[in-house]
Amino acid sequence: YTATQESREDLMQEIALQVWKSLDSFQSKSSIKTWLYRVSLNTAIQFLKKEKRNLEHRALLPETNVLATQPTSDNMELINHMMVAVQELKQLDKAIILLYLEGNSHKEISEILDISTSNVGTRIQRIKEKLKSKLL
Repeated sequence: YTATQESREDLMQEIALQVWKSLDSFQSKSSIKTWLYRVSLNTAIQFLKKEKRNLEHRALLPETNVLATQPTSDNMELINHMMVAVQELKQLDKAIILLYLEGNSHKEISEILDISTSNVGTRIQRIKEKLKSKLL
């Protein structure tokens, strides 16, 4: 699935709407950043599920990826392979590794995804191993 500019804009509007609707539910038990991540992530997951259902009902054109067809260096090719490998992960694993790559701590990730900090650490190690095996 490749998001179009229109889909991205729709998702951003949906996230803004959900944040606005959920504002009263913010209880200050976590940081506003953590709460925003959680609302955004949950909205994005629901949006993606809906988009995938819609795609099943339409004829799809073959996807092209500029990085894969016109790599400018070995690094760009490696980055492309890494992006593909990340996209193939299960939703929770994808969320964990993307949050990790954004520089969030294990504690922040655990609060955002509502899982234990030790579970985050374990999953990150397993995800790294999966990605490494796919890339080698």
